[in-house]
This record gives sequence, C-alpha cells and structure tokens, in this order.
Amino acid sequence: MLTYGYINNVAEVEGIKLFVFGDSYVDTGNNLNASSYKLPYGMTYPGTPNGRYGDGRILTDYIGNILFP
Repeated sequence: MLTYGYINNVAEVEGIKLFVFGDSYVDTGNNLNASSYKLPYGMTYPGTPNGRYGDGRILTDYIGNILFP
C-alpha cells in the first residue's frame, strides 16, 4: 500500500514524507550492525553507508523521485 499525503494552504512546509507499507519488495532493511554499513556500501551509493541490503533503487525510490522532484 502506498500512502501519499499533500498539505494545501500551509505557509511553510519543512519536509515531505512518503510512507510505504509493504513487504520485501519495498523493504531494504535497516539494521545498523549489518553488512550494509561496511565496505563496499553498494554500487548505487559509492563512498557512504546507505543502510540498505539492496544494491540498487526500488520502485518506491522512483515513485518518490516522480512525486517529489
């Protein structure tokens, strides 16, 4: 399930968030002690830890880039 919220008539918005509730198709993991925080970090985020177990972007990354350019 993809949830998208839009606030209208607000003077200032600090940030926009995209919440995705799903299964393994949208779950990239978040365990700080896992190998995702050790070299080589993943090819799509070279040089910095990304906290993800996947080596690439997932569908919700692309949807977020379209909705929030």
